[in-house]
Amino acid sequence: MSKINKINIWHRKRIRKNTRLHLSAGKRIGSIFLITLLVLTGCGGKERTTLPKPSSENLMDEETTAVEVEEIDPDYAEEQAEAAVNRMSLDDKLELMVSGYENIGTMYRYFPGDQTMEEGTPGRIPECRDSLMTLRSSLDERYSDMKEDGSGRVMMSLEAYPKVTAMITPAFMSYEIVTSLLRTEMGFEGVVYTPPLNDARLSGKYPKDTDGYLAIEAVKAGCDVIYQPQDRDRVIQALRIEVNTDNMSVDRIDLSAIRVMKYRILNGLEPAEKEEEK
Repeated sequence: MSKINKINIWHRKRIRKNTRLHLSAGKRIGSIFLITLLVLTGCGGKERTTLPKPSSENLMDEETTAVEVEEIDPDYAEEQAEAAVNRMSLDDKLELMVSGYENIGTMYRYFPGDQTMEEGTPGRIPECRDSLMTLRSSLDERYSDMKEDGSGRVMMSLEAYPKVTAMITPAFMSYEIVTSLLRTEMGFEGVVYTPPLNDARLSGKYPKDTDGYLAIEAVKAGCDVIYQPQDRDRVIQALRIEVNTDNMSVDRIDLSAIRVMKYRILNGLEPAEKEEEK
């Protein structure tokens, strides 16, 4: 199995692009300082990245090139994914769950919301007062394509739905929304992403050292990929401790790792053995 790429290529491109914007003749001193800072802090630290706003349709992310891949039977891809994950160590599986968002491609956002994510007040989780019945009535229209493409990917909202969860809990941390509503009621079997954990509304409410807590609650709710955490190593360590102390089963981790690996195989991001002709 090929080695999992641990570098977020997309993020590196954005850092280089932002750096070039500062390199003007009139600001040479400032540019030298900026470059030095990037080197010392490792790509400029954990800056917030705002995702592009999608329309009501499925969108392709910036700088993502559609690549034609050989069609693979989904059941065979799942077998290959299971075999690959069974050969992995726990840390490799966790790394896949944190680094599995490379080459994001096409994705549905931000379930169960209206597929837009407006910038809000840092440290304040937005709320939607829709009841579960109202929410259900709107999901068919909002996510009709997703229901047909049940093996794709969807990013959860960070919005809270207190009339559904009975608490001010972001959607991606809610078992009722991720597992009961998205997976069970809508039959979605693909990869579920958290929203960016470095979003100011989350990072302003939850201190950096709670990054691991957010990841644990997201996985328990049913998420597979921890997207843009403030501290990747802290997230992996928190999940590792959760498994090693029997607060989370290895089977739960395997389930997410298999979903991510299956998607990668189906989309040519991971090689798969050729299926034997019958």
